[in-house]
Amino acid sequence: MDEVTYNKIKKLRLTAISGWIVAIIFGVLLVFNLDTDAPPTPTGDFSQMRGQAGGRGFMDASNFLDSSGQVDYDAIAEIKARMPSGDSSFFLERMQETLDQAVTSGEITSSQATAIYKALED
Repeated sequence: MDEVTYNKIKKLRLTAISGWIVAIIFGVLLVFNLDTDAPPTPTGDFSQMRGQAGGRGFMDASNFLDSSGQVDYDAIAEIKARMPSGDSSFFLERMQETLDQAVTSGEITSSQATAIYKALED
């Protein structure tokens, strides 16, 4: 085999190897979906907050009121201790929906809902 043919074969092998390396890297990126812009997953431990009230557990608005109808700050503190670290906007949005539903159903008053939400925000 002459030198020209040998160099062509050598280039062809290097090109093929490079192509396989690029294909493997691309495949790994697709499999692991290395998307750095993905929203963070909540990290709070809500598993111990299941209650008996209507199957909604800790999301039952009346769980945040004491027997006199005032905000139960101990219950609020317990929820806040288990809230996801960082951005809690998702949790607060869900709580606002729950509080709105509780007001609509007559479970709590609008002023009680506002007081509970403010306590959760602080």
